[in-house]
Amino acid sequence: MLAYYRRASILDELPAPEIFFSATIAGPSYFQIAREQNSIQGESAERAAWSQMVTDSTDLDGVILRAKGIGATGVKLYSDLEKELIERIVVAGRRHDLRVWSHIAVFPAKPSEIVRAGVEVVSHIHDVPWEQYQSLDGGVSEVMRREGLEYYGAAPYEVQAIDLLFQEMAEAGTILDATSFLASINGMSDAAAYLLQRARHFGVRVSTGTDWLTDVGEELPNIHKELTFMVERGGYTPLEAIHSATMVGAAAIGLSDRGEIAEGKRADLLILKEDPTEDIQNLRSIYGVYKNGYLYDRSDF
Repeated sequence: MLAYYRRASILDELPAPEIFFSATIAGPSYFQIAREQNSIQGESAERAAWSQMVTDSTDLDGVILRAKGIGATGVKLYSDLEKELIERIVVAGRRHDLRVWSHIAVFPAKPSEIVRAGVEVVSHIHDVPWEQYQSLDGGVSEVMRREGLEYYGAAPYEVQAIDLLFQEMAEAGTILDATSFLASINGMSDAAAYLLQRARHFGVRVSTGTDWLTDVGEELPNIHKELTFMVERGGYTPLEAIHSATMVGAAAIGLSDRGEIAEGKRADLLILKEDPTEDIQNLRSIYGVYKNGYLYDRSDF
């Protein structure tokens, strides 16, 4: 379905942004939990090209090629993966020119282990605090039991281990898909704000993901709320936030032909009535969108 809409968008058969999507990779326990929660259906859900279970004995080249065959831009690592297996997935992805993205904490692998494995993008700033624990065996529930944490978001976040992680990410060029909006609606606004400030301090490249559906009736997508959070709580200037949504966003997908206004780049442009560098809310003053050189006037929709 996504491949169909991606093709239709590329050919301008639909008034839609170009679509890029990932295929899920995870260990056995992820699929067991997902099936118990009815978030996946059927016995073969872990063997579909877009949703694959891997173990130490899995043919990883086959996994990557199946994902590439359905038109995925990358694979997304979810959970229940050891660091050695992640390293092998990254190698296979590079061998077949497919990007590898990951949750920043893929239990039992820690954030720093995932960064060192060479993934291009890690997601969810509110999961960064798991870096401070020596072992993530058993996942979130086991760490909470062992450390006496009362709820998922209770891990301390003003710790040196996180600063060291951000420094390592900056040096490696790892992009942080912060999803601060998701953290804010889950009661972790303060943690997300502090961690965004530290990531900015160390020069980590941050992209503006949201990881949440836009509510029915909302005039604009959640990326506007993400950008507002970055500026109002994360210490970013409006121009820095826009940079995260454009150039860093393009880099996260692996694109070099867009993301900035420059000769030879694609004419994908957001046309505004007011200056967003003065106030990030001015990003909402949309006149229209140029996509691939064609103007979509907002009044037409």
